[in-house]
Amino acid sequence: MLVSSRKMLREARANKQAIFAFNVYNLESAQAVVRAAEKIGKPIIVQASQKSLQYAGMENLAYIVHSLAQSASIPVVFHLDHGKDLSFVERAIRSRLFTSIMYDGSSLTLEENIKNTARVVKMAHRARVEVEAELGVVGTASGNKAVKIEYTDPAQAKEFVGKTKCDSLAVSFGNIHGAKTANEKLNFEVLKEIAQAIDIPLVFHGASHSTQAEIEKARTLGVAKINIDTQLKQAFFVAIKKNSDADDPRLLLGAARDAMEKEAYRLLTY
Repeated sequence: MLVSSRKMLREARANKQAIFAFNVYNLESAQAVVRAAEKIGKPIIVQASQKSLQYAGMENLAYIVHSLAQSASIPVVFHLDHGKDLSFVERAIRSRLFTSIMYDGSSLTLEENIKNTARVVKMAHRARVEVEAELGVVGTASGNKAVKIEYTDPAQAKEFVGKTKCDSLAVSFGNIHGAKTANEKLNFEVLKEIAQAIDIPLVFHGASHSTQAEIEKARTLGVAKINIDTQLKQAFFVAIKKNSDADDPRLLLGAARDAMEKEAYRLLTY
């Protein structure tokens, strides 16, 4: 069933639990994560980034996820991940295809981020859509280049949430998008201070290849949503390469789907 994330995430934070959110791109990736969640009997957030939706077509990918959610035996949230363009985010809200959206204004000044996020929240709440925002700079891995990270400031987080009324907040505490690097070090003291400053669910972006201990620690410090993308993409690519001699696209993509399902299931056991 397709559901809102509001109650799900608030209960997760209150109980020191977290919901896994998996990025999807096509039929096979969406099937993989929903099947894994059904096997283990846990709710799930299926999410697609602005770039993925622009590539596949917002309605095309949404209808795949809706179809899977409607027949699923577990609660499924459909979430817009990293919506950066206000026009695209507002289009997603108006479409009524998403039960949750993220507006990412983290590259803007604090004042601009607050202004734009508050605008999105006002529009989304009228449509009964939950809003995730981002404050601080969650770095992105790029080869051996240094990763820019800017921790979320707890005082700014309190101001931001108070002024925008967002429902959840993606925070920066040493986490990075992309493949985990040797230099990545999560700062749980920063996360603890953020959690003490605000009481809404926190979101852990770039959680791929984090250890079970790190994920469990994050749960105890207010994180209610765990984002996984790179880890499933890597499982997909490994399976594609391994089965590259397949003479039927269904065999090739089916193997990739099964590999992603196996990895998603493993994570859901955490």
